[in-house]
Amino acid sequence: MKNSPQSQNFILDLRYLEIEASLSDLLGLHKTQLKQMDIFIGKAQEDMLSCEDQDEFRLYQGIYEYTKDFIAPRFFLHGTILFAWSTYETIISTFARRLAADKHPKLKITPQKLKGCFLERIQLFFSDILKMPDIHSKEEWAFLEDVYKVRNAIAHENGDLTLMNDNTIEQLKKIDKNSTRFNFDGSHFIVAKEYTDEIISNIHRLLSEVFVKFKTELDT
Repeated sequence: MKNSPQSQNFILDLRYLEIEASLSDLLGLHKTQLKQMDIFIGKAQEDMLSCEDQDEFRLYQGIYEYTKDFIAPRFFLHGTILFAWSTYETIISTFARRLAADKHPKLKITPQKLKGCFLERIQLFFSDILKMPDIHSKEEWAFLEDVYKVRNAIAHENGDLTLMNDNTIEQLKKIDKNSTRFNFDGSHFIVAKEYTDEIISNIHRLLSEVFVKFKTELDT
């Protein structure tokens, strides 16, 4: 039958569907969030421009600027970063679990049983247990460590500088090398759209590259 799973021209591997869908969702959500953010900011701008007297205009101008610089980035960009990190943790953990089950079926150790933060445990599991030390380069691990710190600052303190300890704030400032990645004005730190784009695209790229290695390992 022309389009049956048995056809040489049709290959369906159910092992990978969930992973492929998650990778697609990551990029799709980011695009959707950016569009929704533009609409959200645009509505605030329309309200400002529709004002008929000067006092009302100044009031809505303040609302527009607050929406554009504070509310919208925190809601749309920060939410996407949290989703991106969750996707990374889920997919990379899936790779580790499936490879361990396939290559070392009697293995009792899991990444969760190792010491350290998530990245330390995953790096140790791939390098020492699965003998795959090259899933990420040194620079890529450093990038992921930065994203992990940003993610934690958003997830644990909701970006509120008054709730963060001095060490966390200093770590964020080191990540913000050229003062272009974050906005530290006011009581919160806001992640810039450009850095959010960088985070999403790089996490998608890194997971896609490990996905290729993962499939190669499973098929050998």
